[in-house]
Amino acid sequence: MTNSSREENNNWTDEKRMDFFKNLFNHDMNNIFQNILSGIQIARELIKDPNKIDSLGQNFNIIEEQILRGSNYLSNIQKIEQIDEYPKKLENRDILLILRDGLERVNILYKNRNLNIILENKEDHYISYVNDLIKIVFENIIINAIILNNNDVVNLVIRLENIIDKNDKKVKLEFIDKANGIEESLQNEIFNISIDNFYNNNRLGFGLSIVYWIIKSYKGEIYIKSKNKDGYLKGSNFVLIIPSN
Repeated sequence: MTNSSREENNNWTDEKRMDFFKNLFNHDMNNIFQNILSGIQIARELIKDPNKIDSLGQNFNIIEEQILRGSNYLSNIQKIEQIDEYPKKLENRDILLILRDGLERVNILYKNRNLNIILENKEDHYISYVNDLIKIVFENIIINAIILNNNDVVNLVIRLENIIDKNDKKVKLEFIDKANGIEESLQNEIFNISIDNFYNNNRLGFGLSIVYWIIKSYKGEIYIKSKNKDGYLKGSNFVLIIPSN
């Protein structure tokens, strides 16, 4: 991120940020409603053909997934206004425990998907200076990886590491998937957010926009890189670095 972009990020007002969130929320929710409507229309056609009845179950699973996605959006929007208030309530939390709780919720929400999510942690505790909003961060990144994965099995590795950065203790998390990733040309730009381009930029989507602002409120870092040098088609790696107190 350039210095000019960092300065512009600091110039965001609460009103401008909320206006963006509302517009993006409406945009994404309209897409969800359209997907549900399309699913219903397909179901009406399938039910007319006895030979295609078995396909109804899969179609209903897609509709259910869209409803759950919309429900998650509604839950998130209710907490957006609290982003500026929550930093006053930061405390040392074991994010490994929070992450495990989030995985249990995701597994329930997406019980119809074949999920293979692996936690890689060499230590028993990973302490960061955060608040309850960290739950939204983890769930949104994981749900985003599930939604964008068209494979029969959703493979996701979540790696945690306690690190020292410039004499400060931090926790590094990597969310590594095997689905189609993000083109290399966009990886350095996707979180390069400024007032001038944010209103016309739908690259983040509603969920990842919230993730960005929450991590920013922790004075943390978030970026994306290709899983390996073979290119973005091999998967992407969402990296979070969150300070400890």
